Amino acid sequence: MPTGTTLFKYEIKTASGVIIGGGNVYVGSQVLSNNEYTVTYTLDVQAPRTTGTHTLQVYSTGAAVDYIYCGLLINRRHEGPQTMLVVSAVVASTTTTSTTTTTVPPTTTTTTTTVPPTTTSTVPVTTTTSSTIPPLPESPLSLNRETPSQPVVLVGGVVATPEVLQSPSSLTVTAGGVEVSVGAVTDSNNKVALTPDGVVAVSSNDKFALELYGFVPATRVDVWLYSKSGGDPRYLDSFTVTDVGAASLKIDLPGGVESGAGDIVISGKNKLGERVTVGVPVQITVVAKSSGFTSSLLTGSLFAIGGFFIFLVWRRREDETALNEPKR
Repeated sequence: MPTGTTLFKYEIKTASGVIIGGGNVYVGSQVLSNNEYTVTYTLDVQAPRTTGTHTLQVYSTGAAVDYIYCGLLINRRHEGPQTMLVVSAVVASTTTTSTTTTTVPPTTTTTTTTVPPTTTSTVPVTTTTSSTIPPLPESPLSLNRETPSQPVVLVGGVVATPEVLQSPSSLTVTAGGVEVSVGAVTDSNNKVALTPDGVVAVSSNDKFALELYGFVPATRVDVWLYSKSGGDPRYLDSFTVTDVGAASLKIDLPGGVESGAGDIVISGKNKLGERVTVGVPVQITVVAKSSGFTSSLLTGSLFAIGGFFIFLVWRRREDETALNEPKR
């Protein structure tokens, strides 16, 4: 599998903007002539399985040569060519079956059977529903590092040095051939800004927003929440990536979680069969929910106070006008 810094990246989106695929381009024909940097590459892309119109967007997050010869900005995404993909439904062949119906005169048969009385007893039935929680991908101690505000990656159980790209509202971590992007969104799907230390900030009313690439196609990826205060890890969810090893999803913060620092941990296998575990630092804030009656009462009180203040100002201006008018 290609390794090193990617030359380009690409992503496939549906017409509604949902990412359903993507990957990296490592090799291409590169030519620098007359201060123009040209890259030519050929890439076979597996067509999406869903019908409709899709877009394939090529972009770059920048390598060292990009900054020197192309004037690209560090830690910024630069859009490249975009093309349209149209997936049509396959028309299946049909088979016509001819049926011949023969009418047979009805035959009436009467049978008399004597059934002894039956005693019915009711037996209580207990139904138990169980769910299987996968094992911890790594121990909490293995995610300790000198700088807790930086992501951590283990490839095959060994600590690896990741490439980290920070945007105003997300952290993108690349290592071991996989790419994991983590952020937070509100119930209105508005992105939440990172903390001043570059940590993903999420409240009990928000959701984690994940975008993944580079995992083994159609395999399971597990998501956990590790607390840095020493509490037990919390299992969040497991899901299956697409046929191109990608996924885009949102996960709720579990109930009963406490405020504080932690790591959201994403674990799955890369295309070499190695388990890649990515820990992204998060700062959790538990928000107390107020009742609708209290909020409505507070809003009504504020309107009443504001109206009374306007009335006092109006009366004071009338009194001042009356005093300043000349007496006849």
